[in-house]
Amino acid sequence: MKKLNLFIICFIIVSMSIIIKVKFVDNYIYQKKSIELDRYYTNLEDSQTMYLQKGTKAPNIELKNYENETYNLESFKNKKSFFIFFNFKEDLDKEYEKMIEYCEKNNFNLVFINLTELEKQDFNNIKKEKKDILKNHLVLFDLKGKACFDYNIYQIPTTYLLDENLNIEYTFLGRINDEFFDKIQKGDNNGIKKE
Repeated sequence: MKKLNLFIICFIIVSMSIIIKVKFVDNYIYQKKSIELDRYYTNLEDSQTMYLQKGTKAPNIELKNYENETYNLESFKNKKSFFIFFNFKEDLDKEYEKMIEYCEKNNFNLVFINLTELEKQDFNNIKKEKKDILKNHLVLFDLKGKACFDYNIYQIPTTYLLDENLNIEYTFLGRINDEFFDKIQKGDNNGIKKE
């Protein structure tokens, strides 16, 4: 009987510890991270230094598509390229319809880079669930989070425009909208915007 009582007490203590951690500690960490991000984005000038600057050479990538074909930075040379870092909560066809049309019209590469490691998603599940999207668009998978780190991705989505020589020409934070296309068409390369 004493052993049973001791087991029950231990079980209650462990359960309470887990509840406290989940409810308070994890919540505190989340709030702290949110505050840090808010500090970044409250000052646009400060946030600009977080991202790759115009004129700098784009970091190399070595990522695979759903068919296990490998692409690196040189794969996109001699054409302007949009690199869009995104997650699968977005509907690519709906969210980027205007962008897809723009790239087809202007002969730009359009590359979607999925932050697979950051999303903690299973690659095989994505291939099954997003089959149509993966067939219709070039989606590369950042399975180890290296591209996310190298391109300083702090906000999703983040879009980089690379020139024909693979230098950073433009950076845009947040969802693609009319402001984005206005800036691109006017040749306004100061594209970092506050979401």
